[in-house]
Amino acid sequence: MSGNDVADLSDQIFSRSDRNGTGFDTELWKVCADSGLTRLTGREELGGSGGTLLDASGLLASAGGAAARLPLLESDLLAGWALDRIGFEPDRGVSTAAPTERHLVGLDSSGVLHGRVRRVPWARDATQIIFVLEDRTVVVDARDVRIDGGANVAEEPRDDVVLEAVRPVAVGPVDPELEHDFALRSALGKSLMMAGAVETAVDVATQYATERVQFGRPIARLQVIQQMLAIAAGEAMAAGIAAQAAARMADDLDVTSAAWAIASAKVRSGLAASTASKISHQVMGAIGFTREHHLRLYTTRLWAWRAEGGSTAHWSRWLGTQVDCRGPSEAWASVVAGK
Repeated sequence: MSGNDVADLSDQIFSRSDRNGTGFDTELWKVCADSGLTRLTGREELGGSGGTLLDASGLLASAGGAAARLPLLESDLLAGWALDRIGFEPDRGVSTAAPTERHLVGLDSSGVLHGRVRRVPWARDATQIIFVLEDRTVVVDARDVRIDGGANVAEEPRDDVVLEAVRPVAVGPVDPELEHDFALRSALGKSLMMAGAVETAVDVATQYATERVQFGRPIARLQVIQQMLAIAAGEAMAAGIAAQAAARMADDLDVTSAAWAIASAKVRSGLAASTASKISHQVMGAIGFTREHHLRLYTTRLWAWRAEGGSTAHWSRWLGTQVDCRGPSEAWASVVAGK
């Protein structure tokens, strides 16, 4: 399947999802698993579908635009990728992955894990959890850990995982690039999901403006509303272009070589999320903030995802540091090349 085919298939699947539910969408996960989307980019010999990052870009943008209640980024681009690197085949359940804070988690001399990993996505629904522990991959059975439930502002599970003398199922070899590559893949995935959510939020506000009649005409005919929606649409387009360009470069090269493009996409998507969500709520007024209206599904995710996968401030500082470490000519060449 091409990237467009994956996007079309994803749109068809997600159009049937329950937008009013909360928590993990079991039925939707089963449909995605049966379609080969939960391990889309995984190695075929390890149970994956052998897809590309461009394929994944269509899937994740579609999932973000549909507010799908699934750990697709975590199961494929993060957990699946980490397991592929060490040649470990995942189980048939739900996998998730998270980096660890080095001062909170440790692997002792007997090979046992102790500590607490904060805000692990979808940990309560996972059967297998993969941690990036300094420069190595650690795989644990979710039945061996304690889960302290939590959530982000969009009510997506972000759980604390408590490790009390847990023996890992597998431990990968030392890999100096692991932590940085994991962070880049997470940023890329969130950028794609944010781009999809921004586009849908703007579409929802635009549709409302064409239907909401005030003083005898739709508010979409008011010049001020038109200007606001035009700005929001421009932000959505900028986020989508930046995220897709980063995915294409990472697919053509690798995530390390596409680091500038990925960091820029995460920053651009975060800025678009702030502007477009504000405008969408301004256009719709109080109704957009109610639990009954589906606009909140997209804007709350945008507010949460801005800080996940590295915040806008984090990646802005990273880009600034990269520029500062290079001379003017090299810095400009890197900006033009996107790496």
